[in-house]
Amino acid sequence: MPATRIFDLARSAFNPFLFAEVGIEANGQSLSVVSLLARNGRDPWDEAASLAAMPAPRAIEALARIITATQSALWPLPAATEIARRLIAFLPTRAEQSPQDRLATQTRPRAPFTIPLPSPWQIALLLLIVALGALAFQTWSGT
Repeated sequence: MPATRIFDLARSAFNPFLFAEVGIEANGQSLSVVSLLARNGRDPWDEAASLAAMPAPRAIEALARIITATQSALWPLPAATEIARRLIAFLPTRAEQSPQDRLATQTRPRAPFTIPLPSPWQIALLLLIVALGALAFQTWSGT
């Protein structure tokens, strides 16, 4: 699992962009960029860094596609493009980024989402629980 720069998050120059409102969802709740990106399985700060490194037209197009790809998307592509244009304006320029944010904009391979395998002690604990459950059931049923 990639390390999160947890202590850098409060000082990130990407926060105005990430916490900007995309729009109001059908349920009446406000949708922020950070929620939008997380719902789409993307790391919000990495995605913000990636968008900040792109030329503005390309970043607007990429963000608009993310907006329309959201499962609960209410916005067709033309509306999503206008929303993206407004939101991309919140991204910092390279000069405004902190050193940590600049490091994040450097291209690095993204690890695919993986589910970690259980450790040997977790497997042993699970087997112990199953064995104790079987023993309890056998004692309770009288067989």
